[in-house]
Amino acid sequence: MSPARDGHPGESARDGHPGESARDGHPGESARDGHPGESAGGMRWPTRALTFPDVLVVGAGPAGSTAARLLAEGGLDVEILEEHAEVGTPVHCTGLVGEEVFRDFDVPRALVSSRLERFRVVAPGGGAFDLPRAGAYALDRRALDVFLANQAVLAGARLSTGVKVRSVENLGDRVRVVAQSGHAREARLCVLACGAMSNLPARSGIIAPRTYFRTVQANFENNGLEGAEIYLGRDVAAGSFGYAAATGCGVKVGVIARGVARHGYERLLRRMPGLRRVTADTYRRIPMGACRKSVAERVLAVGDAAGQTKTTTGGGIYYAMLCARMLAETVLQSRRGSDFSLRLVDGYDAAWRRRLGLEIQGGLWLRGFFEHVGDDEVDRLVAVAASPPVQDVFLREWDFDFHHRLLVGLARLPELRRHCLGTLRGRRVLGAILAAVDLRPTFSPL
Repeated sequence: MSPARDGHPGESARDGHPGESARDGHPGESARDGHPGESAGGMRWPTRALTFPDVLVVGAGPAGSTAARLLAEGGLDVEILEEHAEVGTPVHCTGLVGEEVFRDFDVPRALVSSRLERFRVVAPGGGAFDLPRAGAYALDRRALDVFLANQAVLAGARLSTGVKVRSVENLGDRVRVVAQSGHAREARLCVLACGAMSNLPARSGIIAPRTYFRTVQANFENNGLEGAEIYLGRDVAAGSFGYAAATGCGVKVGVIARGVARHGYERLLRRMPGLRRVTADTYRRIPMGACRKSVAERVLAVGDAAGQTKTTTGGGIYYAMLCARMLAETVLQSRRGSDFSLRLVDGYDAAWRRRLGLEIQGGLWLRGFFEHVGDDEVDRLVAVAASPPVQDVFLREWDFDFHHRLLVGLARLPELRRHCLGTLRGRRVLGAILAAVDLRPTFSPL
């Protein structure tokens, strides 16, 4: 089902749907065999089963497949349920990642479609500065999903495609996952990795994030853009941004906004005459802030379904995989015979908040500040950001996936403090960022 334009999508972009058992079928070549992007296949979801698996994972994106692989490697019986007929379709995101995803998860560099060496931030008035050391990689997003699903299958997980999950019911000592067709499957635990577009987590006891931003994006032919450009200003998206990123398939242009993203997107496209469209616009939503509870009895949420996204940029691939690893570690430690200690399973929620709490909250503070300043002030801040003292902080503290240290370094600069302290919102943001430094061991987002 396609995303709803006004941000009320009902089910999906990645609600997870079973179809084929890759353990008994032929999931496609894996990158281990030198073909990282070939399709992970699936069979029809069995209408009856004599036994049920330890874990059902709903969604075969980066979060779901990573969790499934690690759980299967730990000896659990795991089945992935993917809603679409093919893993990796449709593609909704830009696929930008930093070095960490290759270092921490052995993602093959063969999946890189382009490297983005330059990130330029453009002010409403046209002033700009470049982010030093901000290099990133644009991945073939479909091939990434296929590779990760294949890795899960090689580890022993079963992959089922083409069946939409309608509900997850808690039966006390197990859960029942019911497909849209009415067929049901039971397991000891259910992992929801079904993305931000699905209402399934909320219907399963997961307390959703308070805020979602809306996005619109399309692919265009590249007219000479190198790297990426970030566009600030209230005519594009107050407190957020538009972007153009050169990838292997041309240029991805889009807007992330608290309200309707389309208006700012159309204004942004008018500033880029001559772009030739390659794909239609795609709409989705992004959680801005963590879900208030990511565990509900025998149900765990991970990735966008749990609000585990970078609130500065809206990116979620690396955080999803990182949290999937924490989820798998917690579940494996909680195993007790043929069941699991639900008290220990609950520890997953605290574990990922300890790791990412400051990162998520810091981005929310930053967005809150920019939502309350005018374009003239943004122009002045961009001019200051191009100065040597600020550029030095970027050089020292920049990390593609973790931004809190950078925010702290910037908050301590007199050059920026003079601008921020002029408003009540600015004083609150600076105070919150600096005060949180001493709370890092115990801090978690709301």
